[in-house]
Amino acid sequence: MLSDPSIRVPFHSLRLVHVPARLIAVSMAWLLAGCAATVDLSSGAKAKPAQAAAAQSSKQTAPSVAEEKAKAAKAQKQARELAMARLELQVTESEVQSTLADHDHALAQADQTVNEAQIALQRFRNVTRVHKLDEAQLEIDKAQTEVKENGQELAQMQAMYTAEANLDATGKQTRDLVLERHQRRIEFATRELELVKRAKQDLEEGEMAMTERKLQRALVHAQDARRKAGEEAERARIKTRIELENARGKIADLESGIEVSAAKEQEKAAKAGSGAKSKSSSEEGSGEDEDEDDGDEEDGDHRPQPRGSRP
Repeated sequence: MLSDPSIRVPFHSLRLVHVPARLIAVSMAWLLAGCAATVDLSSGAKAKPAQAAAAQSSKQTAPSVAEEKAKAAKAQKQARELAMARLELQVTESEVQSTLADHDHALAQADQTVNEAQIALQRFRNVTRVHKLDEAQLEIDKAQTEVKENGQELAQMQAMYTAEANLDATGKQTRDLVLERHQRRIEFATRELELVKRAKQDLEEGEMAMTERKLQRALVHAQDARRKAGEEAERARIKTRIELENARGKIADLESGIEVSAAKEQEKAAKAGSGAKSKSSSEEGSGEDEDEDDGDEEDGDHRPQPRGSRP
């Protein structure tokens, strides 16, 4: 090479060679073309990593935006479902209170009906029945007294008329009429006595017995209604307890789902952050290596040597 300082050529040994101008122009154009190609190759090599990084960033940015929208929509849906579940719980609690109040009222009415039926039966047995039978017995006593008094009057009249032996025709006729009248009174009193006795028996065995059985049936019916009301109230309490537990469980599940989603997002964000840090550090290392390679390539002489050049 002419530029090598170790090679020394005496100046007097150099001979001027005539080179055509056309050859000089072609050589210069060829050298310039080689330099331009070298610059293009080095700049293209540097641009490729940047273009790849931009493409990768655009690919990562587009899905991340879609994921953020999906996350926001999911969070809104969960919040809306939680709010609706809380409103449903309030409605369920109100309905439960109303239902239990209705059953308590029905149960109180059933208790009152049973109490009234018991009082009515006891009153009939202790007051009404006794009073009615006493009235019937009084009628019997009156009839018996009338029969007895009529009999006494008849006996007295017979004794009086028997003492008077010398009666004329008018006296005898009057005696017969008086005795016959007293005899009819005894007969009517006796018949009335029989009637009041049968009336008392019919009252005791018929009306009073039927009334007592009716009151007993009313008591049994009231007790059955009370038992059914108690069973319905118990079923209502169990059912409402289940409804409340379901409503509260739904809220708890939704709250737990929101917490789990938030924990997953935090874990995912932490992993993404650590991955981004490691990736950026690796990209920085690879970028430094590429810069070093580019520097080495720039330091090297890639210009093509023109033909015919000699040291």
